Amino acid sequence: MGDLHPALSCEVNIADDGAYRFYLSPSGDFEVMPLVRRVVDLAPSVEGCEILAFKPPHEINSDAISIRLSNGSVTSVNGGEVFFTLFPGPLRVDIIAHFESVTDDDLFRYGEIADSLIERTLGELEVMIGVGHVHVGD
Repeated sequence: MGDLHPALSCEVNIADDGAYRFYLSPSGDFEVMPLVRRVVDLAPSVEGCEILAFKPPHEINSDAISIRLSNGSVTSVNGGEVFFTLFPGPLRVDIIAHFESVTDDDLFRYGEIADSLIERTLGELEVMIGVGHVHVGD
């Protein structure tokens, strides 16, 4: 993927029917969105595989969710430990993520966790188009 563009990435999931689903992602880069769509349009049809644009939303419950952070570490978050306040604007929604306990030293880490939870809940395309700023609050 990186040969086409450095921001282009792929997530692979196995569907309930056993088919492989390849989700092409622009990794948050708006300029790469047309490339993602073009690659999906030109992808060959392969039995047992689906190639789709953008990471989809996932159902999130109150169980612990594992999230890989940019530094490579993995952290777990319980869905009941965070809630969100939305501030609709004219074009996008700004979001404040509230966690049970956050120190100033943890703001970046919790920001990554909030971003990941929001993307998993809404799906990548909805976040890119509809979400403005995400802040961590108390």
